[in-house]
Amino acid sequence: MVVIGLTGGIGSGKSFVLELLHKRYDIPVFESDKVAKDLMMPPNDIYKDVVLEFGESILEDVDETSIDRPVEKPIDREKLRQIVMNDEKSLARLNAIVHPGVKKYFKDIIASDNYSVIIIESAILLQDGYDEICDEIWYVRADRVTRRNRIMKDRGYTYEKANSFMDNQPDDDYYMEHADRVINNNHFKELELLILEVDSVIKSFKEKYPFII
Repeated sequence: MVVIGLTGGIGSGKSFVLELLHKRYDIPVFESDKVAKDLMMPPNDIYKDVVLEFGESILEDVDETSIDRPVEKPIDREKLRQIVMNDEKSLARLNAIVHPGVKKYFKDIIASDNYSVIIIESAILLQDGYDEICDEIWYVRADRVTRRNRIMKDRGYTYEKANSFMDNQPDDDYYMEHADRVINNNHFKELELLILEVDSVIKSFKEKYPFII
């Protein structure tokens, strides 16, 4: 199995590139945020650890009068986000609980050897040491202006908030230093140009792994 780790800064368009790689080349993709979301659902141990750490105030409001038997309330991700968004210590505590579980999930998939190639995605792929379990690192690259415009449009962030999020992530040189392949995604609306970019990366990948895709 060939394991591709895909990463990039906020607003680089990782999710869109992942969708393109999956639909166009039928490559199985696994996104860390989605895995983390699943692991934080009851009755998983990570769910219990997060609630124990941050308290039941982070749980969703559920009308228990309409429920026949007690249920474990899901975590309200927006409530949790408000706690960790501007508190580095709280964010570090959350990451210390969730990230090892996500990494174990990916390792279990790799150990299963059920695929010829997979892509695992994480914004902190390099910072969390995922390069140790990946055969290649692919970097989705976009310039700062393009990223900021995407963040403001897609997430409704202010100019200042978008800049703040980008400033808290590694710079372009950091990603370029570690990347085996780069997908340039400055194409805000030109899907055809992005497809050409991805096709070029896949072509070079197949030259190294001719029997994978």
